[in-house]
Amino acid sequence: MTDLEKIKLKYTDCLFISQKAPCDILPIKAEGSLKFADVDYEDKTLSEWKTPEHLRRACKIAASGGKDKLKSDKEFRDTVLSLFNFWLKNDFTNPNWWHNQIGVPRLVSYLCLFLSDYLSDDQMKKCEEILLRGSLGGNAAINSWTGANLMWGIFGTVNHALISENSELLKTAVDRAMREVAVMEGLKEGIKPDMSFYQHGPMIYTYGYGRDFTHDCAVLFYILSGTEFMPSQEKTGLFEDFILDGSRWFACHSFADYMTVGREISRKNALSLEKIAFALKLMTETAEYKRKDEIFSFYRSLTDKSASQISGLREFKSSYMMVSRTKNTYMSAKGVHKDYLCCEAGNYENYLSANYFSGQTVCFMSKGDEYFNLSPVYDYSVIPGVTAFLQNDEKLLERMGNYAHWINEKGKTDCFGLKCKNDIGVMAMGIVNDGITGYCSRITKNGNMLLLTSGINAGNDCCQSVVTAVDQCRLQENCTVKTGEKRLISKGMKVTNGAFTYTNLSDTPFFAEAINAKGNWKRNNLDMTTDPVETDVFKLYFEYGKAPSNASCAVLISENGSEMPFDISDVNLLQNRHSVKISPDVKIDISFENDQCEISFNPCF
Repeated sequence: MTDLEKIKLKYTDCLFISQKAPCDILPIKAEGSLKFADVDYEDKTLSEWKTPEHLRRACKIAASGGKDKLKSDKEFRDTVLSLFNFWLKNDFTNPNWWHNQIGVPRLVSYLCLFLSDYLSDDQMKKCEEILLRGSLGGNAAINSWTGANLMWGIFGTVNHALISENSELLKTAVDRAMREVAVMEGLKEGIKPDMSFYQHGPMIYTYGYGRDFTHDCAVLFYILSGTEFMPSQEKTGLFEDFILDGSRWFACHSFADYMTVGREISRKNALSLEKIAFALKLMTETAEYKRKDEIFSFYRSLTDKSASQISGLREFKSSYMMVSRTKNTYMSAKGVHKDYLCCEAGNYENYLSANYFSGQTVCFMSKGDEYFNLSPVYDYSVIPGVTAFLQNDEKLLERMGNYAHWINEKGKTDCFGLKCKNDIGVMAMGIVNDGITGYCSRITKNGNMLLLTSGINAGNDCCQSVVTAVDQCRLQENCTVKTGEKRLISKGMKVTNGAFTYTNLSDTPFFAEAINAKGNWKRNNLDMTTDPVETDVFKLYFEYGKAPSNASCAVLISENGSEMPFDISDVNLLQNRHSVKISPDVKIDISFENDQCEISFNPCF
C-alpha cells in the first residue's frame, strides 16, 4: 500500500468517526432522487445557509451506517447515493463565496470518500467540478488566504488529491499549509508570538476561526503521521506550543472564553470546545508530538469535569489580554488600542455588539458555561467590564449602521498598559465609547480581580444613563439575589453568584439583579430563528445617571472562600490615577496622562 493510499484510508476512517451522528428525519423522493421535506432548498442566507443541511444529513447517515454497511447493504447504500445525486444534479450555490468555495466542496468531498467505490463516471465528473472550486488544483486564489480560511482551502485540496489520487497535489497542499503553521509577526493573521490567534485582521479569534484552524491542523498531522508527506518536527512542535501555551489558557472545562470567538458569539454553541476535544484526541494518537502528557491533560480537562485545570497568570500582548487562573476559577481581561480590533459584525451577525468595540471586557468562569448561549437574552448595554450608555436594541443597531456594512473598527485610544509580575497582573486603559470617556484598570492576584474605573464623563447633553458593568452571566443556585429581585449594594457589602463573590469597594453603590430574561437568536443574528428563549440571568452594574462628571467605582471579584488580598483602605482612586496596596510590601501605581498609561510596582520587583 502506498503512502497516499494509507493516508486516504486513515482519513476516511477518521471521517466515519467525526461525521457519525443520529439523523432521524427520513428523506422523500424527488426528481428521481431523495431529498428532505424540511430543508429549504431555496434559501440564500449568507451566514447560516440552510440548504447544505441536506449534505450534512447525508454524511451523518453514511457515517452512522459505516463502511461495512455501505458495502453489504445495497438498500442503505442506494439511499445515500440517491441523496448525494440530488445535490449533484442541482449543484446549489450561495451569494456568500465561503459556502461555494469551502463549505460545499468540503461536504461533497466527504461523501466522495465514503462512496468512492460506488460512484458512476458522470457522478465523479460532477464531483470533480465542485471540488475544483475549493482546491488549489482549480482555485489559485486559495494561496492568498490566511488562517482558518487557508486551512479550509488546504483541506479542500487534500481531499481533492486523495479522491483523484494525485500525490503531487497533496504535496503542494501540505507545503502551503506549513507556511501557515508559523509565527506571524506584527499585524499578520494566524499564530501570534504569544500563541494567541488572529483572523480578519489584528483580532483574537483563538476559538472562532482558530478553532477550525486547530481542528484541521490536528487532523492533517494525524493522517500524514508516519508517511513521506509528514512535515518537520519544527512544525509539529510549534503547533503543540500554540495549543498548550495559547489555546489551553482560554478554555475552562469544555467552554471557551467568550472574548475569543469574535462575531461567532451570536451563534448557537459558539463557546463549545467539542471540536477542540476531537483534535486533542487525534493529537494523543500522533507519534510526532513531544508534549504528549500535557496534550492528554488538556484533553481530559475538556472531557472530564473532575479533571484538574491549569493555574497561573499569563499575558497575551499581541491580543491585549490577560488570563489569571486557579485550579477552580478562570478570570480574564481584554484591552483596547488603535492598532487592535476588539470585535466585528458582518453577514448580519453580531450587530448588537457596539459596546464590545471599546475593549474593557472581563470574563469570570468556574464551570465554564457561565456565558454559554446567552446571546438571545443578553443585555448588550451591560457587557462585563464595559462602561456604556443604557441603550435598547434599536439604538445599538443604529450605532452599528443597521446592517448596512461590515464593521471591524479598531480602538480609539493609545492609552493602554499591561504588566504581569510573578502572581500579580495589571491591565489599564483609557475609555472611549460613544462619547463616554474615562479610565479603567484590572488587577489580578491568586483568584481575585479588582476592577477600578474613574474619571467617567459623558457630557451635559447626554439623555441616557451611563453604567459600568461588572458581570452578566447565568444565574447560579447559590446567588444572593433571587429571580425577580434587584438589590442596591453599598460600600463594603457583598453578593455571591456561583464560584464568585463581588465586594463593593467604592462609595458608589452597585445594582445586583436576577431576571428571567427572554429573547430569541434572531435578535443578534438575522439568519437564526425567532423561537422564544428564556434564561435566568445575573446582572451586576454601577449606574451613574445621565450626565456623570468624574464618576468612579471599585469592585473586587474573588473566588469564594479566598482571602481578600487587601483592605478597602488600600484602594486609592483619583480621576487619572489608581493606587492599590496589593500586599504589605507591594504597591501598584497606575497613571493616565496625555493618552498614555504607565504602570509601576513599588518597590520594583
